[in-house]
Amino acid sequence: MKFHRNSNAKSKALAAASVLGLVMGAAAPAYAQDAEAADEQAGTASAGDIIVTARAREEKLIDIPVAVSAFSQESLQQADIANPVELSNYVPGLDFQQAAAGTDSPGSNPNITFRGIRQQLSSASNQVGAIFYDGSFLGAGAGILTLEDLERVEVIKGPQTAYFGRNTFAGAVNYIPAQASDYTEMNGELMYSPSDDDSFKIALAAGTPLGDRAGLRFNFVRARSGGDFEYGDGEALNRQDKTQVGATFTVEPVDNLNLKFSGYYVDATDTYLNVSIDSTVPAGECDRTVSGEYINTATGERTPFTTDLSQLPYGSFCGHFPEGKDSNILTPISLYPTAENSVGGDPSASYEGNALMDGLSLLPDMPGRFGGHHKTWRGQMNGDYTFDSGHSVSWIASRTMFGSSYSFDQYFGLSADGSVLPRGYQTWIKETYAEARFASPQEQAFRYMFGATHYKQDYRNGATGPVLTVNFQDTKSFSLFGAVDLDLTDTLTISGEGRWVHDKLFVDINGDPTLPTDSPSVTYQSGNSMKKFMPRAIVTWKPALDTTIYASWSRSALIGEQTNAAVVHGLDPELIPDPDAFGDFTPPQTNTSYELGWKQQLDWATFSLAGFYMKWDNQVFRTTVLAGTQTTSYALPGASEYKGIEFEGFATPTDWLNIGAGLLWVDAELLDYAARSSFESAVLGSGTLAVVSDGYRPKGVSEWSGNLNLTVHGDVAGHESYVRSDFLYRGSFYAENQEFNKIDGALKINLRAGTDLAEGLTFELYGKNITDNRQLDPIAFTTSGPNGRKIFTPPTIARELGARLMFNF
Repeated sequence: MKFHRNSNAKSKALAAASVLGLVMGAAAPAYAQDAEAADEQAGTASAGDIIVTARAREEKLIDIPVAVSAFSQESLQQADIANPVELSNYVPGLDFQQAAAGTDSPGSNPNITFRGIRQQLSSASNQVGAIFYDGSFLGAGAGILTLEDLERVEVIKGPQTAYFGRNTFAGAVNYIPAQASDYTEMNGELMYSPSDDDSFKIALAAGTPLGDRAGLRFNFVRARSGGDFEYGDGEALNRQDKTQVGATFTVEPVDNLNLKFSGYYVDATDTYLNVSIDSTVPAGECDRTVSGEYINTATGERTPFTTDLSQLPYGSFCGHFPEGKDSNILTPISLYPTAENSVGGDPSASYEGNALMDGLSLLPDMPGRFGGHHKTWRGQMNGDYTFDSGHSVSWIASRTMFGSSYSFDQYFGLSADGSVLPRGYQTWIKETYAEARFASPQEQAFRYMFGATHYKQDYRNGATGPVLTVNFQDTKSFSLFGAVDLDLTDTLTISGEGRWVHDKLFVDINGDPTLPTDSPSVTYQSGNSMKKFMPRAIVTWKPALDTTIYASWSRSALIGEQTNAAVVHGLDPELIPDPDAFGDFTPPQTNTSYELGWKQQLDWATFSLAGFYMKWDNQVFRTTVLAGTQTTSYALPGASEYKGIEFEGFATPTDWLNIGAGLLWVDAELLDYAARSSFESAVLGSGTLAVVSDGYRPKGVSEWSGNLNLTVHGDVAGHESYVRSDFLYRGSFYAENQEFNKIDGALKINLRAGTDLAEGLTFELYGKNITDNRQLDPIAFTTSGPNGRKIFTPPTIARELGARLMFNF
């Protein structure tokens, strides 16, 4: 519904609260209010009245006994949050990263972290955090979907398996599309930045009622984010172009029956490529000594070691990663590799696609250059019917398709002679989701809800080029779920929730299909299943109307991953003498979680404070080995634990100042963990053995992170104006599980200044990352190459200066 502008200074305070975008991680309410209501609420921290649906029913944000951050579309726009990566800058406990190049398409397999729980090994169907679109699981294409024309985004932290199911092992994000209000409206944005390769955005959304019982809303986005680096031939590296269209149709055919039909189509291209950084410390000059234990993960035998890194015969980073500045980054010599600069001659084979992927709908042709082409569409129906008794039935049905073709340089820009090694991948995903729920009236002291969910994912991934490996697998999931709430007194409520799930993973083929069917390097017709009950119990105490204190316990689960032990045994029996001892799949992963929270609304402030503890058992980790002449890996289960404190708050100490803040402290520790990669083998000297990481902090996890947002607003020469500053901090973290190579903490600053040119028309000048801080990505890692060790990393994002025109009529 439309946010009505008002020239009254108090109304501007409410709008600025929406601009700030954080009240317990949420914006002030930016929907249905008339001028008088806006005036009444403007001087208070009324955003605690925001309605969220994190438990599949409408509840006030201040009342729900779950840690939730909620953003209206206005707050997303005013903070210029256009994608889930940017969203995670404003939500303590959330971190969204794209997949590493060379494993999957950047848009298909996002890596979502909640409260430090970060997967070391993941697949498209098996994530610790998930994105949902209006309550329906979205596993495909989430990385290219923009955050435009949404009624609300809810970030729900902690396991959410009872209400959301799929892959909410540590948390969930729910996108709720906007729908037409009871009058015609139009809003949008024009943005341009001359920084680097030019960035721009044209966004338009419009809605109108269709009689008294129906409404239609549509949106269109055309956007480009400029590349912050260049290939050797001057072409932009990491430029992303995107076109998105979407629509939502709502209708009430009879009283008490509401139907919503929504969907979108996205077409995106990019010149994305992981890049390289050469070693910074010459051979013989690293003055560090490392001690620990090697372990033979096949037998469990441990051996103490001490490695003097001054004896390394090649350059290294010696415990510290540099920033990803232009002077450090190495990129391929051309966006369009030729036979002259490609290893192995003509690179056209890498652009021809995988023959086994032929005939899949929506799969784009290979781009014929480095980078990718990605497409996705989604169709969905949501419905609910309320009986005269107050009981209700609701349902969801959706279908999603995603196709991606991606080419990359396997050297990632770092080779001895400037040559490139073209490779490619194609990814295709089809998802079907269906759910039905039955719920009691919500006004009574005893409330209940139960339902069922069905989900199916068909996943196809095929390499292009000289090695045509494929990974074809299907996932099916059926679950029954329910919840009960009982008000013991006016202030004390107990809640019990649970979901029984039967997950099936069937691997049709994984490996090189050109090899004989009995080859150990290829797996055919392999399956795994998991049957688990996942409960959650909550006690909620409300000693006052504006106070909520809660305690919860939950246990969630994820199906295990392929061990690959039989493949390694077939290539080199000495590495794994008995593959049966490993099994084909690791055991189900479990997360046992405890949380204690306090939410408070005052006259001038609102805050949320939560303490949590999580124990992750059977966490999957990878051991990379040289088996015969082939580099491969196998997976084993481990364990880790996470405890921390999370704070989010919003305050309006004066009628011209809004303050928002979020802070996360998390103490993460590996309890039973060992792995082998290039770092363990080449730097720590483990050879074919893994290195024990017990007691260390998991890689990529910061101890501290947070944000501070300040907005000053008021009347300037008769125009309502504002100046906003965002301070976004990610603390230091390690690139390996041995706490060795550290990436320094980074403070990024965004500044914005805007003024209303006319009713519903705002002009803004902005600067993003004005200090040009280039902290490397948490998925950055090292390997060996020319001139010693090198870093593979996604390209960093540079300073951006630009202007925006926002309109709302």
